[in-house]
Amino acid sequence: MISRIDNGKLSLEVSSLGAEMQRLTSCTGVEYLWDGDERYWRRHAPVLFPFVARLCEGKYQLNGREYRLPIHGFAPQSEFELHKQTETELVYRLCDSPATREMYPFAFEFYVGYSLEGWKLKVDYTVVNTGSELLPFGLGGHPGFRIPFVPGTVFEDYYLEFSRPCRPDRVGFDDSCMVTGVNAPYPLEEGRILPLRHELFDHDAVVLANAAKEVAIRCKGSDRAVRVAFPRMNYVGFWHKDGLAAPYVCIEPWLSLPARSGVTEDFYCKGDMVRLESGEKYTNPWSISIEEG
Repeated sequence: MISRIDNGKLSLEVSSLGAEMQRLTSCTGVEYLWDGDERYWRRHAPVLFPFVARLCEGKYQLNGREYRLPIHGFAPQSEFELHKQTETELVYRLCDSPATREMYPFAFEFYVGYSLEGWKLKVDYTVVNTGSELLPFGLGGHPGFRIPFVPGTVFEDYYLEFSRPCRPDRVGFDDSCMVTGVNAPYPLEEGRILPLRHELFDHDAVVLANAAKEVAIRCKGSDRAVRVAFPRMNYVGFWHKDGLAAPYVCIEPWLSLPARSGVTEDFYCKGDMVRLESGEKYTNPWSISIEEG
């Protein structure tokens, strides 16, 4: 089911399947979210839970037992309940079920909230541990944005600009997109700018640690921009489908990283995952702001 909210400046459409954003449109008629063209990438903005990206051989372990999870966890393929709706807010809920417990043997409630405030879309992820055991999880967003979004421009006219100068490290991945544990400095122009070109993604995503917590997609000669802020996320990834001149880019705020190369991860031991005590609640907000000059 698709639900829609509108505040006069922005409108948002969201599917209950995966609590996934489908369209983000300004009052000037500009569409900012990727349209899901299957020639390039059929998704729009998946929600990543309870793991981000890939596990080694699709497996992890808990208390000596192996379990399997699909890439980015089961949230993208799960039907969420529409828990709350107003003119400018949507909140979706996913609870554990027999199907989720086969992959992830925990009791939980996972809420995905969207609210419009002026030219900003606020996104809130909330996880509640409704069980008696420690709840380990990873979390992340994966929105895709159309490029170009300024008439008469091409992909190479665009660049990513961090909100302040920084010295990020690129997270090392092997050919199967597993973490190698070997990171390397990733210089930015003027300490904050990454020009976009399709070849950036020939070896999958560029995932950065120690970067500024806000980044914008900008176009040369235009005031129009898309700004993503992720104050409590540890990593940010940039991606489009490799080997294609794909007309979009994803900005992916991640709390945690994929599995390590050659390691069947233990979710209680993997250092970048949240471990939530029984009865506790964890919230992680981020946002997308539109600038139209």
